[in-house]
Amino acid sequence: MSNATRALGDIYSPASIRRIVEASFEHAARFWGESLFIQQRLAHQDWRKHVSLGSTGSDDAAADSFPATFERIRSQGRGLILTTAYLGNPAIAAVTWGRMLGRIHVVADFDNQPMIKAWRTDLEGLPCIEIIERSEALSVVPRILRNGGTIFTIGEHTRYGRKGVPVRWLGRDIRAYRTIGLLAARYDAVVLPIACTRQSGPFSFDMRIEQSIDPRALRQEPDEIVRTMIASLETAVMRAPEQYLWATWNAVAARASTERAPTAAKDPRFESGVGQTLRR
Repeated sequence: MSNATRALGDIYSPASIRRIVEASFEHAARFWGESLFIQQRLAHQDWRKHVSLGSTGSDDAAADSFPATFERIRSQGRGLILTTAYLGNPAIAAVTWGRMLGRIHVVADFDNQPMIKAWRTDLEGLPCIEIIERSEALSVVPRILRNGGTIFTIGEHTRYGRKGVPVRWLGRDIRAYRTIGLLAARYDAVVLPIACTRQSGPFSFDMRIEQSIDPRALRQEPDEIVRTMIASLETAVMRAPEQYLWATWNAVAARASTERAPTAAKDPRFESGVGQTLRR
């Protein structure tokens, strides 16, 4: 409750925040239930029956259509970094992009992160998904991006200690991993903050590109790339706060920007992700 209040208190009343938090617990239950049907319902071209491709950007009236943005990026032949938050259903987001692109590489510390360990079973065996182990990421990810491939990762993880990029995330001052910015700048890869949120129908989702972040437009500056990415992901969370996993936002994150927190560093909620994987 305190996590949501800190992030939403200036916008929603206490009663509304309580309803959002209660809805987020219902969302978590549906989230795990949906995982049982990923391979069955997204295995073939039928995925289009379950996932709509929404507009891009926070201002739908001014935004490009999803297909236009997608085709423009794909035609450039550059590496692509897809990043999302613990919002909606990231596993369905990964499979959808795998279907659209033919193949993507999911980077996460599955073995040490209970939060997403169950996704491994859902994603393994799908020809459009290749899982990159933490031990392999340092050598594999640069090659993927150099060759114009796509990686997918959770972008909201917190960097312990004084390293990392200072950002504001859901009402807290944290330090985000610099890795996505470094990879984008070094390999000229486009960063796409995305969100896959549930719609009213059964097993129905909307996929949205929050923003297309071109490192060339940001002078190849890693920190600015990361700040822009985090702001986009926060916009997505604020649009559908009832589908964010507030309960996973551990209280130790409040100290992450100033402490090394050696015992908390074992918390897999913040330990994994491409940032920790590549040790940046």
